[in-house]
Amino acid sequence: MPSWMPGDDYMTNFRKGDPYVKLDEGYARLPGAGYEALHPELEGVDPEDYPDIVKMRILGDVAPYSREYQKYAGRVRHSSAYDSDTRAEYERIQEQVRQTKESTLTVAQKHFNAPVDTIEGTVKKASLAGIELEEYPGRTFHLSSVGSSMADLVGGTWCLPRAHT
Repeated sequence: MPSWMPGDDYMTNFRKGDPYVKLDEGYARLPGAGYEALHPELEGVDPEDYPDIVKMRILGDVAPYSREYQKYAGRVRHSSAYDSDTRAEYERIQEQVRQTKESTLTVAQKHFNAPVDTIEGTVKKASLAGIELEEYPGRTFHLSSVGSSMADLVGGTWCLPRAHT
């Protein structure tokens, strides 16, 4: 994998192991022979030497949250100031990345179809059967929705369904 692909500082390390199996259709989305077969203008070009707009396109698809994507997006933004074709491609990629990020964030929002009570307590016991809190003896709370953001995990904020009494 070329040096411009994210490594161990990103959620997917494209530099270790076989990066082509880490993504659906990785052979066609990552730099190399498969990508070049779909983009004949790159045939014979070393992936290290792909044009910045191509690097941005690939990174926008497979690593839109990476520092590498931001780096190449910035380069292309500046270099495309007087090139309308490159600028149009830059804006298309930016919009695709925006839509991808927006759809990812929408999934993270909490939606409930029943009333939710927020309770706090000290965990007495946690198991696959549920959670028992010291403040609510004899009641087991079953998790219907557990936040998985770092803020939820660190803050210990979990949404539990109303207990049926």
